[in-house]
Amino acid sequence: MAATLLCGCTKKETEPEELPGSIYGVITDKATGEPVQSAGVQLSPSGTKTVTGSEGQYEFTGLKAGAYSISVTKTGYTDLADYKITVAAGKTAKGDVQLEKLPPSLRVVNDSKQNIDMLDFGDAAGDVTRSFSIFNDGPISLEWQLTETSEWITGVSKAEGALSAGATQAVIITIDRDRLASGENTTTIHVTSNNGSKQLTVKATENRKLPVLITLDATDITASTAVFHGIATDVGVPAYTERGFVYSASSMPTVENTIAKLTVAAIVADSIEYTAIATGLDLERTYYVRAYAINKAGTAYSTNEVSFTTEMALPKVTTQDVTNKIIATGVATFNGTIENEGDPAYSERGFVYDAVRNPTVDDNIKKPVSGKGKGIFSSNLTGLVEGNIYYVRAYATNDKGTAYGEEVICDFNAKMPVVTTLAVSDIDVASARFNGRIESMGDLACIERGFVYGTMPIPTIEDGAKKTASGTGTGEFSANISELTTGVTYYVCAYATNSKGTAYGVPVSFKPESPYYAVLPSAGIMVQKQDIAEPVIVWESANTLCENSTVGGYTDWRLPTIDELTIIYGERNSIGGFKNNWYWSATYLGLYYGTAAYYYINFSNGSRDAPSYRTMNYARAVRSLP
Repeated sequence: MAATLLCGCTKKETEPEELPGSIYGVITDKATGEPVQSAGVQLSPSGTKTVTGSEGQYEFTGLKAGAYSISVTKTGYTDLADYKITVAAGKTAKGDVQLEKLPPSLRVVNDSKQNIDMLDFGDAAGDVTRSFSIFNDGPISLEWQLTETSEWITGVSKAEGALSAGATQAVIITIDRDRLASGENTTTIHVTSNNGSKQLTVKATENRKLPVLITLDATDITASTAVFHGIATDVGVPAYTERGFVYSASSMPTVENTIAKLTVAAIVADSIEYTAIATGLDLERTYYVRAYAINKAGTAYSTNEVSFTTEMALPKVTTQDVTNKIIATGVATFNGTIENEGDPAYSERGFVYDAVRNPTVDDNIKKPVSGKGKGIFSSNLTGLVEGNIYYVRAYATNDKGTAYGEEVICDFNAKMPVVTTLAVSDIDVASARFNGRIESMGDLACIERGFVYGTMPIPTIEDGAKKTASGTGTGEFSANISELTTGVTYYVCAYATNSKGTAYGVPVSFKPESPYYAVLPSAGIMVQKQDIAEPVIVWESANTLCENSTVGGYTDWRLPTIDELTIIYGERNSIGGFKNNWYWSATYLGLYYGTAAYYYINFSNGSRDAPSYRTMNYARAVRSLP
């Protein structure tokens, strides 16, 4: 008998579902009770975050029953951490909290808002300004004041003010380095406010050092004057404000025992030379000179001195180019300049000249010129002979002797005109217009100008045809020429003649021919220089266009025969204007598919053929020579 297994099952009882709870609260300012919006609220242990609304409210929902804490942060307020709240199932826990505002905070900062406690002006002479900022690092506004008592701080851009939370105020400090003591200078600036104060140390260094000088040899020494030269190899610290020279009849002069102190404008630069002119010196007396310079460190002198003895000095003279040269009349103007009168001043000046080099007042032609003092002087010379070369020097004489300027040359060889042959214009079958230009007239008057032409490459007035042109002076001139032979190459030169001879321009060539057609004597025809029309599709149209042409006033134009077209192909480059294409002829070939056909030549290769009736070809009209 089978056994029966009985199983008894029981249903697990269902536990009741727990309802979620929530937290709701308002964040307010502890001092004013006003809601604090945009505060950050974080719930622990879940880490959930939210931000308060415009009324300071916040809320966390869907929470299990249990213990929680919140943290609140807001810029300008003390952080609230670990505020405990217990949430019951299905209930809302109240989480109102108050935040306490942070007090205002004064800071002294740089441009990067880093705290600083010193302004260092260093030792650079031009470094006289520094800046810093006063920063309100607190949540509410503050008022501040700045105090300084140093005599070398001469400027404070702003000494007091009010700053809202997070604002800055830039302050510029200016110092006067002339008021600094030598070495390191230190003072203090105090910034106070209704919430704290700061102290700022200000430092500036003044390194004083005497300039370093060198005295160079005196120059341009005369009976009563001399030029002194000095170099400042180091301008000192601070740079000198006065420089110059001291001199005396005894060695090692100073500003206390100098005959006269010669000051020079204090242009400051490294290793710069400066000069001064001493006047009123005694003749044949020895003087001692030293350069000096003054700065805040005192008076510096060159360690060396130079000496010189006054003596008479020659004048200084220069000779300029000869001007107003007219060879035909034998006149010219000599020119010179007295750069320095000498000491004593010159008693005579003028020019010496001759056909030999380096003329002097002793053995050559002399031309004195009245006047005195420095500057330009001139003399008009006459009787000069064409063909000579004269050597000219300006001179000036004083008690010491005679000084001469540089030698210049007065070339009295007459120059020829300078002529240019211009391109021939208005070329026709038997005429043309010659053109030329006189670039320079030369030294002698031009008595004739014009053109010489012929079939030789270099025509002259001796062997060519001559055509004179009216007019005088430089510039362009022209002449019309007729009775030329068509197709012949001519050469033409512009020319100009004076008493010394004839000058020619470079020859230019041309060929008389019509601008509209070319003449081919070998074929006995004229050929138009342009196609009669664009390609035409039928021979009859090309033929009609040629027969109706009136180019050059002729009415007997026609299509060329195939033989004439062959000659035209051979002369295509000289005629010009042809396309690399087919050209019609007037020579009949015969019927082509029942239609009359005519020969053509392919101008790309010279081949001869007969096109179909509908082929599109170019056409060039011709006429027979009489």
